[in-house]
Amino acid sequence: MAHAYTILVIDDMKSIFNAISSILVKHDCKVEYAENGRRGLELARKEAYDLIILDIHLPDSSGLDICSIIKNIPAYHYRPVLLLTSDNNNLEKGLMAGASDYIIKPFNTVEMLARVFTQINISKAHISTREQEQKLREDLNKERTKLIEAQKDLQSYFYQTSHRLGAPLSTLKGLLNLHKIEHPEVARNIYLKLIEDSIGKMCRINEQVARIGNLRSLSLNPRTFSLHFALENLIRRHPYGNHNIELNIDRSTILLTDLNFFLKGLDPIVKNALHYYRNGENGPGKICITTIQESGKTLLKISDNGPGIPEKELSRVFEMFHISDEKSTGNGLGLFISKVALERLNMPIDIDSKEGCYTSVIIDLSSKILSKEKTYETTGIR
Repeated sequence: MAHAYTILVIDDMKSIFNAISSILVKHDCKVEYAENGRRGLELARKEAYDLIILDIHLPDSSGLDICSIIKNIPAYHYRPVLLLTSDNNNLEKGLMAGASDYIIKPFNTVEMLARVFTQINISKAHISTREQEQKLREDLNKERTKLIEAQKDLQSYFYQTSHRLGAPLSTLKGLLNLHKIEHPEVARNIYLKLIEDSIGKMCRINEQVARIGNLRSLSLNPRTFSLHFALENLIRRHPYGNHNIELNIDRSTILLTDLNFFLKGLDPIVKNALHYYRNGENGPGKICITTIQESGKTLLKISDNGPGIPEKELSRVFEMFHISDEKSTGNGLGLFISKVALERLNMPIDIDSKEGCYTSVIIDLSSKILSKEKTYETTGIR
C-alpha cells in the first residue's frame, strides 16, 4: 500500500526511531531507519524522502556534517532535514548547515506532528513552484525555438520571393521596352503606360522586400563614424539633393554602430520628409535634421513642415504596408524598413505630428554615442 509521505530517521538509538515511527505511521507516513550517518547517506542518495529526521550526535560522524552533505544532494535542495537533539547549543550551527527546523528531546506527539508536517507542506509548495517554473522555462524555450525557426523561414521567404520575382519583372520591363521600340506607334497608348507604371511599382516593392530580407538576416558590422558626415552623404546622394534641408548636428558626435544599417534606416525617413515638405502649406518648404538632448538621451530629430499625420494614424505608421495618406503614391514599406533597420541597431524610433503643421521622426541614439574620451581611445579622433 502506498503511503502519502516517506520519512527517514537517522539515529543510533532504535528506541528513538520506534517512538517517532509510532507517531508518524498513524498519519499515512512510511518511516525508514538508519542507525548511523553512513547508512543514512546511502538511503538518502537512493530515494528522495519527503523529510529526514537527523540526530546531531551519531557514532560514526557529526550529524551537522551529514546534514551539509544531504543538503548538497540535488533532491534535498528543497526537501527538509529536521535536527533531533537534546542540546540547544548546536541549533544555530545546524541551521547554518542547512537544517530546516529542529526537535528537542524529549519530544511529544503534538510537537512532532506540527514540526514534521509544517516542513513537509513548505517543501511541497517549494517543489511544486520549482516544477512549475521549470515547465514554464521549458515551454518558453520551445516557443523561442519555434519563433527562431519562424524568423528564419520569414527571412528565407523574403529572400527567395524577391529573387524569384526579380527575374520575371526584369523580363517584363525588357519586353515592354522592346515592344515600344519595334512599335513606336503604341508608345503613347494609355494602357501601355499603365502597364509600365504597374511594372515599375512592382519592381520597387520587390526591391524593398529584398531590402527587408537583408536587414533581417545580415550580420551587423559596427564601426565608428561621424554622424554629421554620414548625414551629409545621405542628403547629397538623395535624388532631391539637399535643397531646403537644415542640418544642425554637432560635428563631434561619433557613433559606434553599423553604418550601412543606419543609413538604410534613415533613408526612407528623409525621403518621406522631402516628399511631404514640398507639398507643405506652412510657408516655404523646409526640413530640419538636428540632435537634441532630452531626459539624458541624445535624440536625432528629422522634421518637415508638411501636412502632418492624423492622430489616429500615428500608432500605425511603422506597420508593414500601412498608408495613412490616401493621396500617397508609396506602398507603405518605407517606414517599416526604417523600423526594422533601426531596431536591429537598438535605436528606438518614434514619431510626433500635428495635422496641418509638421511631422517629426525621433531616433534615440543614446546607446551608440561614443564619449570624447572613448572616441579618442578607439579611433584616435579628437
